[in-house]
Amino acid sequence: EPKMELADLWNDASTKVMKVDPNLGDFLANKSRFWAHPDIYIELNRTVDVPTLKQIIDEMERLRLKIQ
Repeated sequence: EPKMELADLWNDASTKVMKVDPNLGDFLANKSRFWAHPDIYIELNRTVDVPTLKQIIDEMERLRLKIQ
């Protein structure tokens, strides 16, 4: 079932992060697309393409250390 509020929040984060780190922005956009269309990811067995929260936290920490 789509969760558009979550998709919108991840999309907003993606747009903001994209200005600083395009790769991380794309990473977050994948999370947004998943929440907008989870059934497609599940049907195509592509849930491995959806970053976990741990992966996102690790990438955000990497970015934080990079810009310090």
